[in-house]
This record gives sequence, structure tokens and C-alpha cells, in this order.
Amino acid sequence: MKKKMKQMALFGLLMVSIMLAAAVLMAVGSLKTPLVVIIPAIAAVLFVASGTGLRILGNQIGALTADRDTPRRAGQQVSLGVATTKKIYAGSLVMRSATGYATPGAIATGCIGVGRAAEYVDNTLGADGAVSVLIDKGVYRFKNSAAGEAIAVSEIGNLCYVVDDETVSKTDNGGTRSIAGRIHDVDSSGVWVEFSVIPRTATVGSADLDPTAIKYATVALTNANIKNLRATPITLVAAQGASKVIEFVSAQLRLDYGSNVFTETADNLAVRYENGAGALASQAIECTGFIDAAADTITNALPKIDAIVAQASMANKAIVLHNTGDGEFGGNAGADTLMVVKVAYRVHDFA
Repeated sequence: MKKKMKQMALFGLLMVSIMLAAAVLMAVGSLKTPLVVIIPAIAAVLFVASGTGLRILGNQIGALTADRDTPRRAGQQVSLGVATTKKIYAGSLVMRSATGYATPGAIATGCIGVGRAAEYVDNTLGADGAVSVLIDKGVYRFKNSAAGEAIAVSEIGNLCYVVDDETVSKTDNGGTRSIAGRIHDVDSSGVWVEFSVIPRTATVGSADLDPTAIKYATVALTNANIKNLRATPITLVAAQGASKVIEFVSAQLRLDYGSNVFTETADNLAVRYENGAGALASQAIECTGFIDAAADTITNALPKIDAIVAQASMANKAIVLHNTGDGEFGGNAGADTLMVVKVAYRVHDFA
């Protein structure tokens, strides 16, 4: 307070000096503009330019020189405009779309989980942002996914991904799902998800990377999947859209051995585009010593050299794992040997 009074006193002395100088100049005839015009003008310029004036006007520039009454929010709730045609149910998982509007949780890219809807809002007939929805921040329980996408206690602390407006999953399914939030806990009733505006990632997920950067996908194969790979190849990475080509970079395949071995004769594996008749994306993956191993075993897959094919054979095509042999794998009567494939890939847009 004393500092401010001192500043104001100095400012007053400056103004008096200016007025005296202007009066002298007018008296000797060298200043033609009336005092009633020039003095207020000079005063206004000096006042706004001075730190005191700016603080009085409430527009301080630069670092603080005094305490500041900074507004705050509790951060427990946020209001977002609802995307057009969307209906949001109270208690549902809400995402923020790439354009900044609230939308029900669903499989989509470019979105991010915001929290739990605190109310029911219907914008099916309104434009973007015609109505708003209140969204609660915090930790809330949603449904767990099943099979390979089920979230376990060992995943606590990791990110989880949006499946729909009440379900979350363990992975982004090859970059096709958006981040819901961080896994806070897991119990028999579902997954407790912690929501924050920008989830803090321990590692960078595929959905966070530049489209041309290397991405990663993990696919779990059941025993039945393995035994039917010739007739029914398994999708490793989904098609990315018109004019977009998936570049297969590499893969690691892990055989999770069960109680007895698979059998094969002249059967190998390969990564292809679209289906079992599609263009090859990888070199042959030797199966002797891998698929028939009697212990947990790992092998790798490398991209095909000079994979020259028509663009139409690769654009907007998934990449799949296929048994290229003359028959399906046999054996493993216990039906308990499984496989996990970790794929590295890039996406190129040739539009």
C-alpha cells in the first residue's frame, strides 16, 4: 500500500511539472496548443504507460510486483458444448471430439475422454454447441472389455481406451480407439478410470504419435485362431482409410506353449494385405522350430524386400497374419497353446 501511494505521489509531481512547463511555453508564445488539450493528452499517455496506471487499469504487463487475486476453480466439473446429432446419457463416458465438442464414448480417433456426464442432454436436432453438458471429473467405474482386451489388475496405472459410452479396453486396437483415461483400479464389477484434461502418459501411445511415425499394435491369437490361420487370416492392423497404405516394419511372434505341441509339415506364416490371397508384406516366417516348439518360443518377421505391387492392392487394406502352407496346423490336443503378435508399422497417405 505504501509503495502504491509513493508511486501515485511521484506521478502527481510529474504532472505538476508538465503543467508548469506547458504554461511557461505558452507564455513565451512557443506553444500554440491550449493547455486544456495538451495537458490531458500528455497525462493520459504517461498514465497508461506507467506501471501504476496499468495496475490501476487492471492490465499489468510483465512480472508481478505485488500480490495478485487469481481466480480459481475446484476442477471437479467442466461444461462442454455438445456435438450436433448427439445424445448424452447421465452417467455415461463422455469424450471431447477433435473439434472441441462433447460426444458420447465410441470407437473413434482424435478424441479424448473427459469424464462422466452429470446430466442427460439431447442435441439430436441442434447444431454443434447448441446445448452444453456438465461433465464430472474424478474417478468412475465403467465396464471392462472381454478376452484379449480385458483390463487386469496388472494394468493399473496404464492408460485405457474408449469402446463405447460405458466400456473401456486395454489397447487402442491398432490406433482405432481414443484414450479414455488412466486405470485407477480394477475389480469384478469393472474398471475405475481416472479422468484428467490431458492424461499424463508414462509412455507415448500409438494414438499420440505423428501419423508417419512408427506405431505398434498387439494382437492375441486363440488356439482356434492359430489352427485356422490358412482359411481365416487374423487382422493385425485394420485398414486406415482411402489412399492410406500400411507399411509393415516388423513383428515379434510369441508362442505361449500349453500342454502339447502343434504339428506342421510345409507350413509357414506371412504378413499379407487384406486376406490370404493378398500381396505379401513380409518375408516368410519359418514355422519349423517355432510353431511346433515344446516351450514358450519367440520368432520375428521382417518386411518383404522389393514388395512391388499395384497401389490398389495395398491402399486402404488391413494387414493380416496368414498360414501360407498346404494345410492348417494340427496337434495340440489340449487346445491350450496360444500366440501373441506385436507389430510395428507406419501409415502413409498417398492422396
